[in-house]
Parts: sequence; C-alpha cells; structure tokens
Amino acid sequence: MKQKSIASICKPAVTLLAAAAIILLCRKDIIPVHTILLLTMAEGIIRILLRLLPFLATILAILILIGMIL
Repeated sequence: MKQKSIASICKPAVTLLAAAAIILLCRKDIIPVHTILLLTMAEGIIRILLRLLPFLATILAILILIGMIL
C-alpha cells in the first residue's frame, strides 16, 4: 500500500521536474525547441502504432487464412 502511494506521488513530481529541466534548457538554447517537438511527435506516433499492432496482426492472420482456404 505504501509503495503505491509513494509511486503515485513520485510520478507527477518526476514529470514536473523533467518538464522544468527541458524548459530551462530550451531557454538557455542548449536544446533546440524543434528537437523537443520532434521527440514528442515521435512518441505519439509510436504509441499509436503500438495500439494498432494487435489489430493489424489480426487482420493479417485473417487474410492469410482466407488465402489458404481459397
């Protein structure tokens, strides 16, 4: 129980700390803003692909089975 409560407190704190660090690095021109945007978009694309992977695998399996039957 304590571990869950500690984890629920730490995750937002780490996220906030990481966001603050990225903002500070961008303001000092150490990290270009475009790099952050590119990484954010790539994360979203990968997340969508991982959600679609089981669906695509099912469709592929069905098409293979239909090809074997015909």
